[in-house]
Amino acid sequence: MAKLAHLSLRSRIWYWRRRCPRALPCGDHRTTYEMSLRTGDRRTAIRRALALDLALEEVMLMEAPPPGLTIRTLLVNLRNELVLEGEMERASRPTAPSAAFGTPPASNTTGLAESSLADLMALSEMPSVPDEDLIEAHPLGRRSSGDAPAAGASTATDGVPPPDLATPARRAAFFAGLSHYMTQAVRRNDLELADGVVERLLGEHASGVPLDVSARNLLRRSALRTLAEVHGINARRERGDYGAFPADDPTLDMPLTPAIVRPGTAEKVEAPIAAPTCQERGKLLSEVHAEYERYMMSSLAKSDRWTNQTKLQNAMTIRLLIEFTGDRPINGYGEDEARSFKVALEHLPRMHGRSPDWRVPMRDAVKRVKALVESGKNPPECLAMKTIKRHMSALSGLFSWVKERPKDYGYRGANHFQGHRYGRSEVKRWMWETEDLQALFNTPIWTGCDLSRRAKPGTALVYDAYYWLPLLATYHGLRQEEIAQLRASDIQEEDDIWFINIHSENGNHVKTEAGERRVPIHSYILSLGFLDYVSIFRRNSDDHLWTTLNRGGPDKKFAHYYTQRFTEYCRQTGIYDESRPFHALRASFRTFLEDTQAKSVHISKVVGHSLTTELGEGGRYTKKFNMSTLKQVVDKFDPKVNLPHLVRFDPAKHRIKP
Repeated sequence: MAKLAHLSLRSRIWYWRRRCPRALPCGDHRTTYEMSLRTGDRRTAIRRALALDLALEEVMLMEAPPPGLTIRTLLVNLRNELVLEGEMERASRPTAPSAAFGTPPASNTTGLAESSLADLMALSEMPSVPDEDLIEAHPLGRRSSGDAPAAGASTATDGVPPPDLATPARRAAFFAGLSHYMTQAVRRNDLELADGVVERLLGEHASGVPLDVSARNLLRRSALRTLAEVHGINARRERGDYGAFPADDPTLDMPLTPAIVRPGTAEKVEAPIAAPTCQERGKLLSEVHAEYERYMMSSLAKSDRWTNQTKLQNAMTIRLLIEFTGDRPINGYGEDEARSFKVALEHLPRMHGRSPDWRVPMRDAVKRVKALVESGKNPPECLAMKTIKRHMSALSGLFSWVKERPKDYGYRGANHFQGHRYGRSEVKRWMWETEDLQALFNTPIWTGCDLSRRAKPGTALVYDAYYWLPLLATYHGLRQEEIAQLRASDIQEEDDIWFINIHSENGNHVKTEAGERRVPIHSYILSLGFLDYVSIFRRNSDDHLWTTLNRGGPDKKFAHYYTQRFTEYCRQTGIYDESRPFHALRASFRTFLEDTQAKSVHISKVVGHSLTTELGEGGRYTKKFNMSTLKQVVDKFDPKVNLPHLVRFDPAKHRIKP
C-alpha cells in the first residue's frame, strides 16, 4: 500500500496532517489541519487518511448555502448534493475500475433518460464510446438486476470489467457529454429537461411555497446550468482534476417569489423552513475546540490570549477526552462523562504515550492500572494532581466559553468540568533555604569545572548563562525567561543607579502587565563584575547576553532548554529536590526580604507582582517608585551565604564560552 507523506506515527498512533489550502484558511496562527486517526495499524491509517483527504477536498469545493430561501440556496444545495454523491461513489470503488461504479449523476431525474443518449455520440467529447455500449434506459450503462446481460458480456460479479464505461477515460468522456448536452439545452431554452430536478428541489427544500411562472422558469434554467456545471466537475474529477468551482452567479440571490394568491383560490402559503441551526444539528467537540482555539489565539481574547504552550496543552486535553469518550456533539458531555474522565486521569500513568510499555490507548492504560490496584500490586506513577487540575481547568474554560454563546452552540447545560475536588498536591514548590543556596553555589560551575562536563570538578571558570542566571535570579527574584532574554541594551543607568529593564518589546516575553518593570542591580552582583561582562556585548549587533542560549519550545523562549539543563545539573551534583525548581529562587528572594524592614508593596514592585494585594484599588493607579527607593530594597536582600570563592569577572582573563 502506498505511503502518504502527510501521515506521521507518534506514540504508536497514526496522525493525519495537511497544510491549510489558500482557499480555505484555518484561522489565526494556524497553518495546518491535524487529526488523530485513532489506530496504530498502518493500512487502516492510510485508508482513513484517504477518506480525510476526500473530505477536505469536498469542504474546499462546497460552499454553505446562502442564508434565507433563495434560488441560489436551492442551486447550491443541488450542486453540493450531486457532487458529494458522485465523489462518494468514486471513493467506494475498488482499486481496479469496475462496471458497478455507483449511482448515476442524477441525469435520469432530469428527464434526460427519456431522450436518446445516442445524441451524445455526435459530440466530440465522446468519440470512443460506441452506440451499443450505451443503454438508453440507464444513462451510465449500468444494468439493473432484472436486465439480461448480452451474450458474452461480462457482469459486475465475475471480476472482469464489462466494456461499458468501465475506465476513467470513458466515464470522463460520458460526463463531459452530459455537461455539453445540458449546455446546449440552456442555449435552446429547453426548460422541460429540468422539471424533474426542480420538483425534487422544491419538495425537499421549499415544500408548500408556490412559485409564479417567471421565478419557476428562472429556477428551471438555472438548474440546467447547475447540472452542466456538476457534470463538468465529474468529468474533470474522473481525469483527476480537482479544481475549484466556478464563481456563482450573485444575481440569483433573490427570494423565491410566491404566486399571487387571489381570495378563495389558493391555500395559505406556508413559511419557508429555515436551515437547521448549529444547536439543532450539534457541533462535535473537535469542531467547537477548533473555533475556541482560534478565538483564544486571536487578539479578541485580549489579556487571556493563549501562548503557544497553552495551545498545545489544551489540544492535548481535547485529544485525551476524545480518545476516552469519542468525539461527541458538545451537548453529549454531561456530569457522568466529566466525572469518568477525571477518574480516568487519576489512573493514567505519567509515562502514557512516552514509555514503550504505555503506548496504548487511554482506556487500555486506565484498565491496566485499575487491575494492578485491585490485585494489590503497585501501580506505575500516575499523573500529578496539578496535571489533572490543568486538564479539567482547560475543559472548564472551553465549556464556559461555549455557555457564553448560546445562540452559536445552543449549550445551556451546566459546566460539568468545574467544581471538582482534588485534594492536596503531592509536591509543593518550596524555596531555597540558606543551606540550599550554599550547596548550589559550591558546585563546580562556581568553584571550577571540567569543560567537557560542567558538573564535574575541574579548574575552569566559564562566565556564561549557567554561571550568571542562578545568581541574578537569587539576588533579584527575576523569572527565568526574564533573565534568559536579556540584552546588553536592557542594562541601563539612571541617577547613577544601574538597573535591569524588563519589557515586552523586540519579541520578549513578560508574564503579566506588572512584569514590565525596572529592577535595580544588587550591589553584590555589581561587585562580581557583571557590568564588565555586559560591556563585551554592547559592541555587538546582536547584543543578547547569553551566547549559549537559543530559542526553543512552542513559544520560542530562550529559557526552554536551560530549564532542562539546570534540573539535570542539580541531579548530577546531588542537590536536586523536586520541590526546589529554578523558579523557587523567586520565593527565596521574597521570603528573605519580607523578614527585613522593606515594605511589601516595594518588594512586589521589584518581583513583578500586582500591587492590588497591598494597596487594594489604589494599586491600579500606582505606576512608579523612585529608583533609589527600590535600590535600597534590593540591597536589603541577604541570604546569609558564604561565597568567598566567587571571583570577579575580568574580560582579559576569563572566558565567556565553554
